Amino acid sequence: MAALVIAFISQRYSISAIRAEMAKGQTLPLIPLALVTYVASLVWVAAADRTVLAGLLPPDKTPSYFGVAKGTTNTYVAEELLGGRIPHGGYVIGHVLPEKGGKPLPKEEPVPVVVLVKGRHRPDLSLDQALEQLGSGDVVIKGGNALDYANRTVGVWTGSVTGGTAGKVMPVVEARKAHLVIPIGLEKTVVGRVTDIAAKTMETADDPSKLPRMRVLKGEIVTEIEALKILANVDAFEASSGGIGGAEGAVWMVWRGSREDVEKARRIVESIHGEPPFIP
Repeated sequence: MAALVIAFISQRYSISAIRAEMAKGQTLPLIPLALVTYVASLVWVAAADRTVLAGLLPPDKTPSYFGVAKGTTNTYVAEELLGGRIPHGGYVIGHVLPEKGGKPLPKEEPVPVVVLVKGRHRPDLSLDQALEQLGSGDVVIKGGNALDYANRTVGVWTGSVTGGTAGKVMPVVEARKAHLVIPIGLEKTVVGRVTDIAAKTMETADDPSKLPRMRVLKGEIVTEIEALKILANVDAFEASSGGIGGAEGAVWMVWRGSREDVEKARRIVESIHGEPPFIP
């Protein structure tokens, strides 16, 4: 696994550049490492959801500001970027649980939004402060709830009357020409167009408080398909989904490529089987 990670990183960044940035305490050159975990944890059991950011930006563009919005998916992103565990529940705002019989989200002290400035963690900066200084080429990571893969759009529920995090982030991202990266698993695929679903949530209801609103996100979508392509150069597709005994959120993936690349993808997937659920 270490050899695969090093090989992948060196394809996008020179070893000398990585060493130089590490000596300065920079973390951004190591972002591609996070994709390895992202690929495998979602391929079989999406409930594990260790979703992390890949090196999707052009190698000649290092973002000055890098913000990770809160969420269950982005808890894993933040963990990978900071190199340590974040209490599950401390980096979450909205979440979905079973109506009956499910486990409650652990009650943890809120963790500040993760903001990196030129590769350095800035716990003193809030998301609002980072957005004020966001510029062209900078990055914001935001998860979603509904994936319209065919039309490359994602929907996210917003319970706040002001639009929630998406309502705060999207206008700034669009106006400043920043990058929005949306890590999301194929298990969140919906039937129909996300734009149509979002429009229906805006229709008049007897009790608007009981119907959340959906906002449409447009950005760099990263699912298991894109992750496998980046890491192993294979063409993957979802063949089926579902399961029992902890595999209720699983997706079955099929990938094609050269024998060497197909084997590489298999090793990557097998290396992270057994990822524990978000709520143990």
